[in-house]
Amino acid sequence: MKLFRQINYCTGKLATFTTAYNTKVASFCLILLFAMPSLAAEAQSNGEHKKILTLLTWEDYIDEQLISEFEQVHRVKVKQVHFDSDTDRNELLALYGVDNYDLIMVDETNVPTYQQLGWITPLNWNSSAEVKQLNASLPEYVENSKICSTYLWGTTGIAYRKDLVSEPITSWSQLFHPNESLQGKILMPSEANETVGMALKALGYPMFSTNKDELKQARDLLISQASSVKLYTSVAGEPETSLLVTGDIVALITYNSDALMLQEEEPNIAYTLPIEGGAIWIDFLCLSQHSRNPELARLFLHFINIAKNAAKNAQYLHGATPNQAAIQLLPEELRNDPLIFPGKKQLSNSEPYQLLPPRAQKYRNNIMTTLINLKL
Repeated sequence: MKLFRQINYCTGKLATFTTAYNTKVASFCLILLFAMPSLAAEAQSNGEHKKILTLLTWEDYIDEQLISEFEQVHRVKVKQVHFDSDTDRNELLALYGVDNYDLIMVDETNVPTYQQLGWITPLNWNSSAEVKQLNASLPEYVENSKICSTYLWGTTGIAYRKDLVSEPITSWSQLFHPNESLQGKILMPSEANETVGMALKALGYPMFSTNKDELKQARDLLISQASSVKLYTSVAGEPETSLLVTGDIVALITYNSDALMLQEEEPNIAYTLPIEGGAIWIDFLCLSQHSRNPELARLFLHFINIAKNAAKNAQYLHGATPNQAAIQLLPEELRNDPLIFPGKKQLSNSEPYQLLPPRAQKYRNNIMTTLINLKL
């Protein structure tokens, strides 16, 4: 019945979603409407198949070999549903709820909010071996790891083609005051907090400043940069980020793990955490409040936190595992790679992501809308 309530909801909303912001939601509804027969058939047949564990996560964000091994060991099916940005995930859950997911990949800023909304339920792992072996070196781990399972952490900085730029990029200023080699070949995030935040960093201000004068300066800087931007898109967007591989763009703001994965395809891709600092991100796997298979979900969390599995996953993702036992199993070149495991000195100018007050967030979103409209 829930499926058909969602269909009816979408049918009504399609007539009223007219803003650019809601186009994504309307498109999603259209997909749901056309997919209704297959979705209904799946709903009717689920009981005739093995148990299904459903993950809401980023695309290609877990080693598929680990997924296959878990499926074989426990004789289950792991189904992955993907989102393109934190905003997309938030909209998807707000519109359709959490009933269809067992585990949800959540960024550090949204874990408390999701708990308050009743979307996730605490794992209560305070005394378990899994939590004890999670790295508590960053303060955000301490509280959120009592609610969810810490998955991966890293930084947000600049990836660029070192063979196609006139000089190495080490500063945000070079991205916002681009020289000729970057003109028209920069990709910027469509997420307001990254784009506006890094403009603030370039100006010497905190990434999450709410000072109106500082935000106005950031807006002016971004407007002056806009003519050099080829595209505004998701930080982790595909296939747009592959434009760095082809050379159609030469620089973009992205996550360190994504940049290092792209480097496998094109060795001339470099990643830098600018001298002004970047952002520190942390991802958590959280148990849905309405998981249909909570014990299976806990089994999965235990499985990927086994040291050898966590190490294998970290190598696949080129990211920093918070699992202390897994770190010891990583090849020395990965353990000592400052792009994967930056030291305290490198992180001294970087900031963890934060939730902003609604009015401050709206102001940033308006700046982003202005920039996107300049490219239309």
